Amino acid sequence: MQLNIFRSLWGLEHRKESTIPRQVYYEQQFSELRALGYHGIEASIGDVWALVKGDSPLSDDTAEIHNVATFFCALLNKNNLQFICGVYTSWVSFFPLQQYFQPFLSETNDYIGDWQKHTVAEHLSQYKRQLAIARIMNPVRINVHSGSDDFTMEEAVEFFLGAQDIEQEAGVDGLVSHETHRVCVFRTRDGSAMLRHIRMS
Repeated sequence: MQLNIFRSLWGLEHRKESTIPRQVYYEQQFSELRALGYHGIEASIGDVWALVKGDSPLSDDTAEIHNVATFFCALLNKNNLQFICGVYTSWVSFFPLQQYFQPFLSETNDYIGDWQKHTVAEHLSQYKRQLAIARIMNPVRINVHSGSDDFTMEEAVEFFLGAQDIEQEAGVDGLVSHETHRVCVFRTRDGSAMLRHIRMS
């Protein structure tokens, strides 16, 4: 068994006041991480977009998404680093990617936005979009902040059954982990009850 060590991009963000260009900064960071013995990095889609494009809002344009993924994957490959992609079904990132991720961020607050109730279908729709982008970046693992802790047990089961179908359709069912996390549907206190209704692969 080999233990692979991954470094989150949290805390490594390029600062606007830096005199080092953003892409040069990340090239240096990735090289240093590899030299320190890390095997890969963990980042959300929003993190990756900000790494390549700065404050530019995430685009729906397929060609632009592929360009970002190509640059990012080349940077990983150059430094022999693997990638764990963070995916969110209702709160995508700490970055202000308001245009792409509506209705999940409010018009008046581009940090998180006012909390709103979203349906299982809305969470699954967002999940499907995020998985499509994640696949392009060739991750070794996809870590998901899933659903909402206000789901009823029935909604939680509906969400996870739908998520499994989406994962199989996307060809990533063996790569996905649903993280136990605050505000998400998979809370430790409900986990065992939920698992009685969901097939595990």
